[in-house]
Amino acid sequence: MPADKPTLTNRLISNPKQLFLLDGIGGMISAFMLYVVLKDFSGMPPRVLNQLAAIALFCGIYSLSCFAFVKSQWKNFMTFIAVFNGCYCVLTLIIVVIHFTVLEPLGSIYFIGEIAIIAKLAITEFQSVRYHNNKNSGAESDIA
Repeated sequence: MPADKPTLTNRLISNPKQLFLLDGIGGMISAFMLYVVLKDFSGMPPRVLNQLAAIALFCGIYSLSCFAFVKSQWKNFMTFIAVFNGCYCVLTLIIVVIHFTVLEPLGSIYFIGEIAIIAKLAITEFQSVRYHNNKNSGAESDIA
C-alpha cells in the first residue's frame, strides 16, 4: 500500500468489503438524488434523470449485494463494478455535453461532482484489486 500514513483511500484499498459498502451507499444516494431531488432544479430532462437513476440503483444494489454475500472471487466482482462505474462516468459526461444548453448551473455542478467522485471510486476499486494481487502474488483471497 502506498504512503506511510493511513489515508481513507489506503484503508479502502486494503479493505475491499468496505469499498463495496461505500460504493453501494453511494449508488443509492445517487439514485435518490437523480430520481427525486434533481428533477426540480437540474434542467436535465426527467426521462434522462430516470434512466441515470436506474443505472445508479443497479450499481447500488450490486455493490451492497457484494458487500453482504461475496466472500471469494471478490476481485472479479470488484473489477466489474469498477469498469461499470467508469462507463457510467463516460455516459454521464456525454449526456451532460448533449444537454449542456438546458442544464441549470446547479445541475452542471452536481453532474461534474458526481463524475469526479465516481471516477475516484472506480480508480480506488482498481487499486484495491491490484494491491491484493501484488500482496497475494495473484492468488484469490477471501474477504472478511
